[in-house]
Amino acid sequence: MSDQSLRVRLGNWDRNICQCDFDDTPFEHVKYWSWRAMNWFRLKGFIILESSRKEHHPIEEDGKVVCRLIKKSYHVVFDRKVSWKKNLHVINWIGLESGFQKVKDYAMMQAIKETSTIRQYPKTRVVFRYGSQDGIVKVFLDHRRFIRETLEKNANLPDYCPDVSCFLKHLDEKKSCESSCFWMMPQIEVRNPFSF
Repeated sequence: MSDQSLRVRLGNWDRNICQCDFDDTPFEHVKYWSWRAMNWFRLKGFIILESSRKEHHPIEEDGKVVCRLIKKSYHVVFDRKVSWKKNLHVINWIGLESGFQKVKDYAMMQAIKETSTIRQYPKTRVVFRYGSQDGIVKVFLDHRRFIRETLEKNANLPDYCPDVSCFLKHLDEKKSCESSCFWMMPQIEVRNPFSF
């Protein structure tokens, strides 16, 4: 089993927070479809977070740079609490209306898992805000702050642990593993402590 498959994944998962993942999508398209969904479903407001940025090396021909490709991915969180049925309705509507295959895939996975999830990365940053920000967006940002503070407090812990109970024990004790084992942690998601 590779180390990559065992990394800890922190995230926000909830059935009532309407959120969408736009992988490899231009920012203007994300902003447009978020605005349309907000107006169509009366979602009050939204924030857009840049979740990742992939830069592909330039292609050189005859000493000139021909292409430099930058792909960005974004998360959108809407400000209104919705039912699970409405949540699926919104993300499927965005996927079908926009025609973005990755949004359709995201919607399908949320339906399979029966919860809406997005990962929280330490480098995720808010890049756009529109409309109301005092409902679900505030809850989401509080959760994001909680994850960042937890990561900062436990920055001295090793990255991997042999099992979940060992990792949690070391997390509580705020010290590294004394045994000869190396740290490996299966993928987990932290439940939103601010959910209602």
